[in-house]
Amino acid sequence: MSKIKLIPEGLYHFEVIKTEEYQSRTGRYGSKLTLQIIRQPELPLYFHYIWYGNYKDYKEVNLKKSVILWRLAKEFGNHSGIKIKDLLKNNVSNKTFIAKIIIKDDYSYGKRNYLYLKRRKRNDQD
Repeated sequence: MSKIKLIPEGLYHFEVIKTEEYQSRTGRYGSKLTLQIIRQPELPLYFHYIWYGNYKDYKEVNLKKSVILWRLAKEFGNHSGIKIKDLLKNNVSNKTFIAKIIIKDDYSYGKRNYLYLKRRKRNDQD
């Protein structure tokens, strides 16, 4: 098993270079975003998954969990400027946004990168 190359922690400008619908082993649908860090080609591509609640033929037994997943997808869209309807159509290429990469120690996978989108306050202008 090869070791994953981690992206150093910091604030980066990302470009979405590809999106595709993704289905987990459990049947849940989502979008897999392939992100490239702008002006830093030496860094690896970053893959980010956005999971949906009830969608297509997948029906979550726990309705509360379904609502939470849709809320998280919407929050990602609000903070990145990517609309959910565009995600569902896989129409997100060439969109850019700024986000922070952090490194966390995941007990089952070891150290991993996580994308962190800071919540904006209502009075933030940019």
